[in-house]
Amino acid sequence: MVELVLATIKENLADGKTLKIACFGTFMVRKKAERKARNLKTNKEIILPPRRVVTFKASQHLKTMVERV
Repeated sequence: MVELVLATIKENLADGKTLKIACFGTFMVRKKAERKARNLKTNKEIILPPRRVVTFKASQHLKTMVERV
C-alpha cells in the first residue's frame, strides 16, 4: 500500500502537479531559473541551467502535532 501511495506521488510530481494530503501537507513542483554560481575549486563562474525542484509545505495540523512532542 505504501509503495502504491509513493508511486502516485512520484507520478503526479513528475507531471508538475501539486499534491495535497489532508492533515499532512502539500508537495509542489517549483521552477528555478537559470543562475550564476562559482566552482570553488577553480574559482570559475558557471551558469546553472533552469530546473524543477520538489518542495513540501507542512499543514498546520502537522506542525501542531510536532510541537506537542
